[in-house]
Amino acid sequence: METAFESLYTDFKGKVTKVMVMGSDPATNIDPPPNIVRADRAAKIQVEWEVTGLAVATQAGHWRVTAYLESIGPGGDQDLPNLPGFDEKVVALNYGQTNYSTAIDINPGDVPVNPGPRARAYHLVVGITYTLPGAGGVPSNVPGPMAAFAESGIVQFYQA
Repeated sequence: METAFESLYTDFKGKVTKVMVMGSDPATNIDPPPNIVRADRAAKIQVEWEVTGLAVATQAGHWRVTAYLESIGPGGDQDLPNLPGFDEKVVALNYGQTNYSTAIDINPGDVPVNPGPRARAYHLVVGITYTLPGAGGVPSNVPGPMAAFAESGIVQFYQA
């Protein structure tokens, strides 16, 4: 799974190289498939991306990473991480750094499940947005001209 960054900068290239949900069931010491997650246990979404080009050495600011779970069927959509305020993970953009990664925590109960025998499925999309550092009269945390979106497919959350 690789998804390219969109950018106004012609000397900037990038791609998302990994979006994977990782959960486990410590009671049975079994790691389920990454697209099936027990909703009452902690899990995480691991995200990795890389950037290249001349602009990498001169960029400053932050990457803001959000996971979007679009409900398939009845039920509401979710944004993760489930935090007060902005639902995003902030990763510092370091001069010259080309590889980045972060994990978005899914706490027990963050993602609701349907009562009864029917599982709830979600379409997982991760967004990575560049935000400006705030200089030269430009306020900080304003989205800049680089972003990527990566789909990880269908994820099922279940209650044991």
